Amino acid sequence: MLRSVAARGYRLVLGSIFPWDTFHPPLTWMRWFVLRNAHPGAILVLHDRPDTLPATIELLRRVVPALRQRGYRFVSLDQLLNA
Repeated sequence: MLRSVAARGYRLVLGSIFPWDTFHPPLTWMRWFVLRNAHPGAILVLHDRPDTLPATIELLRRVVPALRQRGYRFVSLDQLLNA
């Protein structure tokens, strides 16, 4: 699979924080899960499908400021991979 991905000019990137958003857990639990599992270089995986998008937006409104207070910054995948 890695050869097939590379042959097409792509890089395989896996996420490291999956707050189970497709199962619609309570927002307070997802916030706790993300903040508990945040670490340098982490890749948060959230979904933007119609049934999850409102919770995704609200979760980001709550965790981004909290993580910034901890000193985290947010970068694109290109920036992360080239660091």
